[in-house]
Amino acid sequence: MRTFSIPFILPGRRLSSLVSGLLILPLAGLFSCQSAPPPSAEAEPQTEVLVGMEEAEPIEEAAALPRTVGRIVVLGAENRFVVIKLEGDLEPAVGSELSVVFAGRDVARLRVSPERQSGHITADVLRGTVERGYLVQTIPD
Repeated sequence: MRTFSIPFILPGRRLSSLVSGLLILPLAGLFSCQSAPPPSAEAEPQTEVLVGMEEAEPIEEAAALPRTVGRIVVLGAENRFVVIKLEGDLEPAVGSELSVVFAGRDVARLRVSPERQSGHITADVLRGTVERGYLVQTIPD
């Protein structure tokens, strides 16, 4: 079986020099040190045009999230009112409505009463079921 190989540049061999040169020339362009010409200072900036798209409205402020008020620590007579131990610095105003949350679900609504004492507030149960330990949160607007 005969094998063929391309001869490299050898003195006195014109064909092999020609073939070697043809192989090397394309590679020479890959290692060029020239960089692309800088963009013209007078060139207009390009703007992207979206066909069929309307301009988006600016995003309003994010909706208020519920804030934790505290936890129910005492149930009043017939579960008609509760005592809430405050957690943090939020003290809801008298008459404001609060949400009672259990297992990630809103289970009751409360209205804050005027009675307050050393980190505790009272609230009347408006609707729903309440138990000791349930989380009390503000209702977002």
